[in-house]
Amino acid sequence: MAIIDISQPLNGETPIYPGDEPLILYEQQTVERDGYSTFFLSSNLHAGTHLDVPMHLIKDERTVADFPLEQFMGEGVLLDVRGEAVIDYQVAYEELIQPQAIVLLYTGHDTFYYQSDYFTDHPTVSEELADFFVRKEIKMLGMDMPSPDYHPFEIHQRLFQADIPLLENLTNLEKLLAVNNFQVMALPLKIEAEASFVRAVCLT
Repeated sequence: MAIIDISQPLNGETPIYPGDEPLILYEQQTVERDGYSTFFLSSNLHAGTHLDVPMHLIKDERTVADFPLEQFMGEGVLLDVRGEAVIDYQVAYEELIQPQAIVLLYTGHDTFYYQSDYFTDHPTVSEELADFFVRKEIKMLGMDMPSPDYHPFEIHQRLFQADIPLLENLTNLEKLLAVNNFQVMALPLKIEAEASFVRAVCLT
């Protein structure tokens, strides 16, 4: 079994969605000075590789901690959608994607992760494709970009209404192109909030 890390690093250089508070991470105590080391972290939960659950944008009382861990792990399907400004439904997806799959969108947009237009010029998911994901009852939708849509986030809401969490800011999805079968695991913190940092990996 091989493990492919599809997570972005979390550090003081982590890009932040426009309008969010900056991520702060620094070593508060050091071994040299204090005899032990501790780090301080202050951040919005939508920084770096993270997942969102429905309460992020719709009326839903469930936090991340309320979801079963099985929701965030399962059979993966990679869609190579590079070059598509609007990622749309294709008939071929009917056979490719089965119920309870975790779908990963490989756009290649992660190459712009540290550039200012990463958040303002990314591909989007069409309404037809979002409705297809709902009909197929996928477990989770992941992507190597910050969002499947822009304000007012109608695609977010369509997917959340169907209990489909979103896994955002992935990377290294090109390493899955030659892989026929893989499992996705993106376990969140047991946190009572609308989102969580995750260490997302694929098992091949």
